[in-house]
Amino acid sequence: MKLRRMLVDGRIEMQALAADGIWQAAEWTPGVLLAHASGDERLFLGELFAMGILPGRSGVETGHWLRPGDQLTLTIDQIGETNHPIVTS
Repeated sequence: MKLRRMLVDGRIEMQALAADGIWQAAEWTPGVLLAHASGDERLFLGELFAMGILPGRSGVETGHWLRPGDQLTLTIDQIGETNHPIVTS
């Protein structure tokens, strides 16, 4: 099982095991989302495909809004992580 994490400035904001049924409350499954996306775009092996936030974890629901200077880190065990600095537009 792979552990998925979302950190903001090193604080864990979301963590779930793949087997936790984290997609049960989602409107669409990852398979449906990828099938839809691949209808118009060619998807390549190794691409990272962000599918939004899990139910109950958005800024509206948690009261935590990303601000310039925040560092967003997305991690999947045994796969890797990606880091994104939040900047002004």
